[in-house]
Amino acid sequence: MARINDQGFDLERLERVTEGLRSDVENGRCHGVAMIVALAALLRGRETRPAGAVDEERAAIANAIDTLIRASGIDGDEEFRRASSDAILDYSALQAWRDRVWFAGCGMDPELARLPEIDDMLAKVG
Repeated sequence: MARINDQGFDLERLERVTEGLRSDVENGRCHGVAMIVALAALLRGRETRPAGAVDEERAAIANAIDTLIRASGIDGDEEFRRASSDAILDYSALQAWRDRVWFAGCGMDPELARLPEIDDMLAKVG
């Protein structure tokens, strides 16, 4: 099952996005090698961090991805930029859906009746 923190953040899914970007860097579609090495180090170190460090971990990984994406604007080819954009948009859409489910109890979502229960959402993304 996915490792999800109390805000519904799925670290494993972010890792899969990162690995896809890493593959593109290694295949020469972007020259952000230093950025991907730093990002890979963050991912390798995540298992040694205390359980309460997930938010800090997420922020560090997201920052490393942001740095890589900015670097791809300088030296990445069009295929890498398109692939990374697609991966980020896919992840963002899933995260937005999880956030909507997580905060459905506030009653503010215009499509509240269409949202699953939190347990169902967690089972679906796991």
